[in-house]
Amino acid sequence: MEPGEAASVYGIKVEGQKQPIYGFVDESTLDLTDPKPEFITVELDKPWLPKTETQRIRKTMISEIKKEYSRDRETRLNVQAAEAGLVLVNGTYYRIEEVEWADKAREMAGLTGEETGTSPASPQEALNPHPAVPEAPPATAPSASVPRRPWGMEIALVAGAIVLIGVVVKTMLLNG
Repeated sequence: MEPGEAASVYGIKVEGQKQPIYGFVDESTLDLTDPKPEFITVELDKPWLPKTETQRIRKTMISEIKKEYSRDRETRLNVQAAEAGLVLVNGTYYRIEEVEWADKAREMAGLTGEETGTSPASPQEALNPHPAVPEAPPATAPSASVPRRPWGMEIALVAGAIVLIGVVVKTMLLNG
């Protein structure tokens, strides 16, 4: 399929299955009377899946192939998404629980829209909220009145450790 080309969705009834398989098919392989190729590959029409799934179907197992109208596709996708526990929000599928949690969070935050005179946030905004805490003020340079900590103690500690290591090495290697 070329970029930008609208692809047709087909409903394919397979012998032994109750539900048809819906997906995108290479139209050059749809002729069921042509024995070559023996299989057709169907890219399943499930837009909520993160990765495209394909299924190979033997032509002899296919009982019927029909193009699906766009309004029928929308209805079918809504039903299948609901069966999978998903809901369509602004063109993206989300789990129903996530949308309910977002609604609850807005309600708990008091973002119902009645007090502020604005409309409630959409589920999309609830799933991608803006930070509620304002940005921290820019850090200022330390003032000159703060005394600097001297490094004398650390230098003395390191020097003492070196002297101690030297004494231990001398007594162990030179026996006294």
